[in-house]
Amino acid sequence: MFQTEFKNEIQQIAFEMFRDFTKSVVEKHPEIKICIHNETKIVNDLKSTIELAQKRLKEKYLTEKEIENFHFGFMLGFIRSNLNTKWVYEYIIKQSNQYKEFLVIKALQIFFNDNLVDRIRVDAKYKDLLANDNNLLDFEAHIVKVEIGNNEVDELNQSTNESQLLQTLENYIDKYISDYMQKEEAETYVWPVVKYFNTRGIKQLVTFDFKNSDWK
Repeated sequence: MFQTEFKNEIQQIAFEMFRDFTKSVVEKHPEIKICIHNETKIVNDLKSTIELAQKRLKEKYLTEKEIENFHFGFMLGFIRSNLNTKWVYEYIIKQSNQYKEFLVIKALQIFFNDNLVDRIRVDAKYKDLLANDNNLLDFEAHIVKVEIGNNEVDELNQSTNESQLLQTLENYIDKYISDYMQKEEAETYVWPVVKYFNTRGIKQLVTFDFKNSDWK
């Protein structure tokens, strides 16, 4: 019974948190409009964030267990930070021109991956342009893979493409991901989580078992 009550509470809190998030964003950036078409995603965002916080807490608790009430503070801080990062990317960054350009590059990569003839034609046109715009007798047409210097990004793509077109597109995509990951922490729009939970609810955040509940 209590699990069902807490599940319903999580759903209501997710909507309340998102309303406050939207209000904070619009107050600071009135040019941004946030209208969603799937409310279930908001609830699932909070649910998955709580689950991840529980997982991280188990890892941290091994070293911080002597600190009184550490688990409560950790859960509240982690949920706020993680949810803020998730919603900033989903509802602010995805409205940016940079993100749209990234998707165009990604679309080109997918298209040319599936179209060998077109890829060969573009590579040939590139070499013609380079030759006609170059006064060097001996020049290198090969485009090298850019090493971003971010292990997470570099490990995503370790291969080097024979196609100069695909290598260029891959370099742009890797750079976009790296730039995003290296940005300073996003401005905080999600309000302190303690605003939404009573004492019993905060305790339940630590112990609620989503996997063995009736949550679908």
